[in-house]
Amino acid sequence: MTKSTPLLKERSRLSKKRLLLSAAIPLLLLGAFLVSSRLTRTEVSFIGTKAITLIEDYDGPQKKITVTNQTEVGQLLRTIRLVPKRPCACAHIHRVIFHKSGGTLEVSICDHCFAVEIPTKRRNSHRTVEYEMPPEFYAAFRTLALRRSNENWMVSP
Repeated sequence: MTKSTPLLKERSRLSKKRLLLSAAIPLLLLGAFLVSSRLTRTEVSFIGTKAITLIEDYDGPQKKITVTNQTEVGQLLRTIRLVPKRPCACAHIHRVIFHKSGGTLEVSICDHCFAVEIPTKRRNSHRTVEYEMPPEFYAAFRTLALRRSNENWMVSP
């Protein structure tokens, strides 16, 4: 049996560190991915939507239109494509409430934001996840607001 020299011990120690480091890096990357995917994961589902209410909260009385025709509801839902975006400081005067069999999902909107209010486990609490406004959805929203209401809605062209 040969004795280990200090140089061999040092090489062995460095090999173990490299091995640990090479195993730790993928684990750290996986953890970072899981955390980031948890923060950006789309937790939004419009499945089971039976009706959609469009609301404008601006100067004066609240304006409201409810769409219950399942063909129109389906057409509106097909226009929604969620693309995450960074939050901005818009003052949204329009809301869309999706009435589903299991409850409601509320979204505040403007011509470039689709901000979904996702309920949390705490009572009366939610977190907002912002998406780019799907252009087709905004066009359909605008058309409905202007065509179905006798009131003047504040909608961007």
